[in-house]
Amino acid sequence: MDFYFLLYIISQIVYKILKTPEFFYKNIGTISIALMPLSILYSLIYIILYYYKRFFCSKTLDINAKIICVGNLTLGGSGKTEICLSIGRILNDAGCKFCYLTKGYGRKSIDNLSIAKGFLTDDYEKYGDEPILLAEVADTYIFRDRIEFLLSNEAKNYDYIIMDDGLHDNRFKKDITIALFDEKYLDGNGQIVPSGPKRCPYFLYSKKIDYIIYTNSFYNKRSASIESILQPKSVFFSKILHKNKIANGDYIAFSGLGINEKFFSYLEKNNIKIVKKISFADHFAYKESDFEKLIDIQKTMKCQGIITTSKDFVKISEKFRKYFVEFKIFHVIESFDIEVKKIIS
Repeated sequence: MDFYFLLYIISQIVYKILKTPEFFYKNIGTISIALMPLSILYSLIYIILYYYKRFFCSKTLDINAKIICVGNLTLGGSGKTEICLSIGRILNDAGCKFCYLTKGYGRKSIDNLSIAKGFLTDDYEKYGDEPILLAEVADTYIFRDRIEFLLSNEAKNYDYIIMDDGLHDNRFKKDITIALFDEKYLDGNGQIVPSGPKRCPYFLYSKKIDYIIYTNSFYNKRSASIESILQPKSVFFSKILHKNKIANGDYIAFSGLGINEKFFSYLEKNNIKIVKKISFADHFAYKESDFEKLIDIQKTMKCQGIITTSKDFVKISEKFRKYFVEFKIFHVIESFDIEVKKIIS
């Protein structure tokens, strides 16, 4: 088990014990202060392992493909998979041969797997929810150990490899690194896990992040403190657009994201009337009984429908899908296509 996967497990334990990460995004309070000794311990362990992996576990990769790594330095989600999809579409338009590499968090299978571009499946327990979405755009590889894929023969078939996550894996060199911050939440109270949402001490990544993209952007809001430490080459803003027209009426909304309120808030900003919000844990493994309960609530409340994210929609088995509405979105990264074309030219 690598350190980043351990970090994911810790974050889920924090969410389950504390029920909500809301205190991450408020002024430092009692809970944050009480957890600070654990944050100090966590930071020390992170720093030790960071340098240990850098000096004793690093690998020189003999591959021609350029590695584009998209990740978060905070918990809570910031549209990472959607940004990977957007970058993939730019590479597709430029005629580049590329694939996605992900760990497939939340899946039950421990095998190394792949999904060919365009292959349709709802077996999220096998592949994970994010890989199924990524495979709509390009071949997607799901490996527990990223280096194992990067050293494989499959990796030699591509000019670019887009890594969905992996900023914290410093065992190998990445050609382009992109850190995402949600414009509204940024890095919250500025504290490190479990006192706050920061995954790591930022100074370790100073001048190692090529681009910062502020996602879910409405006001082109930036963080001077984050940028002064990370010192990226450039900063971009990503706006969300939704693809499908939603019929008028009352809706029940549910999702299983890092911060579900982001989804609910976006629905309301788009004038979709939400009469009930139901939150599940990130990468939640739904059972049929969960969908049956949601359908019962809809029938009782006589709503137009039940609306959810693409990430959650892929987990709904075919026999239930007629009761649910997928809210399809895509991210438009302002001027980033020009930057990518400069890189690949």
